[in-house]
Amino acid sequence: MRTHRVGGIAGLLLSMVLVVAGCASSPEEAAPELEKDGLPDLERWDPGAGATRQLVVVSVSGLSPDRYLDASGGMPVLRKLAANGAAVRRVTSVTPASAYPVHVTLDSGATPRSHGVTGDRRLGPRGVTREHLTRAGEVESTRVWQPVLAAGEGVAAFDWPATQGSKIPLLIPDLVPGLADNPAALLQAGGSASLLEPAARGGVDLVRPSAARDAFLAASACRVLSARRAPRLVLLRLTQTLPALRAQGPRSPAARAAFAKVDAEIEGVLRCLAEVERLAGTTLIVLGDVAWESIHSLVRPNKLLADANLIDVEQGSWRAILRANGGSAFLYANDTEAALEARRRLQSAAERTGAFRVVGAEEMMGLQTDPEAWFGVEAEEGFTLVDSARGAFLQPAPWLGAPGSGAGEDTPGLVAFGRGVRRGLEVAHIRQLDVGPTLARLLGVELPAARGTAFVGMLRIESRVSTPPRIIPIQPGETR
Repeated sequence: MRTHRVGGIAGLLLSMVLVVAGCASSPEEAAPELEKDGLPDLERWDPGAGATRQLVVVSVSGLSPDRYLDASGGMPVLRKLAANGAAVRRVTSVTPASAYPVHVTLDSGATPRSHGVTGDRRLGPRGVTREHLTRAGEVESTRVWQPVLAAGEGVAAFDWPATQGSKIPLLIPDLVPGLADNPAALLQAGGSASLLEPAARGGVDLVRPSAARDAFLAASACRVLSARRAPRLVLLRLTQTLPALRAQGPRSPAARAAFAKVDAEIEGVLRCLAEVERLAGTTLIVLGDVAWESIHSLVRPNKLLADANLIDVEQGSWRAILRANGGSAFLYANDTEAALEARRRLQSAAERTGAFRVVGAEEMMGLQTDPEAWFGVEAEEGFTLVDSARGAFLQPAPWLGAPGSGAGEDTPGLVAFGRGVRRGLEVAHIRQLDVGPTLARLLGVELPAARGTAFVGMLRIESRVSTPPRIIPIQPGETR
């Protein structure tokens, strides 16, 4: 049994007892010959065509194509996987381009309008709350892990958004403040005791994104993948890049160092698969969620609404309010009069400051976003939007990076490598809507409500489903 690069945490994980529904992975082809570093020579080794035996999906917060396309990106292992697998140069995001709507789109192929996760945090009668949209039961579309479970095969998920309360048998639910610091609540949310107890014994901080938290999650994924009866699908999110992206910006040395540590965790996952001779049958997808941008100014559009008496800051009530999601925000109103007044105020400020633009209802409909919103606003380059109605409307940003709106030049990234993936392929463009159907094609399951289509040009696999992929015309605004 291998020892993953996580110090004392890995030792604790050696005692884990894993009971996983699923099929044992006994490779039909010979395992690749390993080099001294425990990995095969990726330039010479061909994982082969056909259906994947294990699909591992790794989400890396803020991963962009330059991290693996440029030698200076700080991720040499991912760069090597990209050169010998499929590397995407541009990924079109859904709207809003924020973590929870994006991840549910990635695993369902549905738009936020369809799957119902239209923001990271909830909007209540007293304004935008700190509560994340974490409960799996609130998602209104089929997600790729559901038909895998229905087929009697195993699934494991580690900090994957909106998995709380799901039926995933091996689960560390999405780790958000207020839940991650409460072991009992994590268990109540469906967390697996065999996975969570080592964190408690080892004193691992599951609340804040960090290298230690990512190391624990990656080590947990390795233990599951190395088990005698390993799951068919593993979903893993790594977030240690977030503090550096926010504080120093995406082009900073601190961000590069954080991505380098993530690269080492990806290498560790490959090694653990190689050592149990399962790498030959595995497909690995590494993808970004949201593109981060360098910023200089912070905008509080709700301050304008408070000044217009549309938000009562003291009473905590509102007639019209914006809920921000990174580089965009949606306007919600109790009546038409409030919505029109809010739009007039915001349009005037947009023209005066150049800090954002107003996105009309027709464009919002084309983007397939929240049907409850009256209209939206989108930050211009260098600006970011926040929910607070207190403080100055416009001020220098106290940090140097923020998630973009999804409409700029910076985009998330995606690399695919392994079983059933074409080698040496550079893909100009893919939509986040197409990721879920592509995962489903690799797994041989269907996502009947998906708006995207499987990106078959990236694959070397014949579908196990009987129906051909649907061709759905692109709606206005979907290719932004």
